[in-house]
Amino acid sequence: MIDNHPEWQKMHNLILRECDVLLKGPDLERKMQGVSMLKVSREMWKHAFYLSYAYRMTGDKRYARKVERDMLTVCRFSNWNPEHCLDGAEMTRGVAFGYDWFYDELSESSRCPGSRPNPPAACRNGLHLQHRHTENTNFALTSQRARPTVDSRSIRSGNR
Repeated sequence: MIDNHPEWQKMHNLILRECDVLLKGPDLERKMQGVSMLKVSREMWKHAFYLSYAYRMTGDKRYARKVERDMLTVCRFSNWNPEHCLDGAEMTRGVAFGYDWFYDELSESSRCPGSRPNPPAACRNGLHLQHRHTENTNFALTSQRARPTVDSRSIRSGNR
């Protein structure tokens, strides 16, 4: 289908080139920029999204291994900066996306950090003391941050 559309082929090739750069790049690091680590969180999302596409289109397992490594790396961060709401939300989105799209490619030991981290950084953000209020805002923010990174296949198979 892509072969019949030059503009799609161009985009496809651009994404694959970017993914090849990501494969050679360093692991993600927990770096703060001022009070935020949003850049790192968005990099996790970009890696998961682009590498998922590349893997699905080519079947090259190097792309799957890179996403798995990135997910394990960020899940080992001390936290996802609970002081800044978007940091945790964006990181959760990236990890959840990678976990869902690569679930079948993840090693058994890597599946656990997506379904039951120690506790997951997404949940640690929701438990942060400054967010323990009684008004509706706390519920909305906490539930958004604590959304588990579990897909339906994991629930059906009993991996909780």
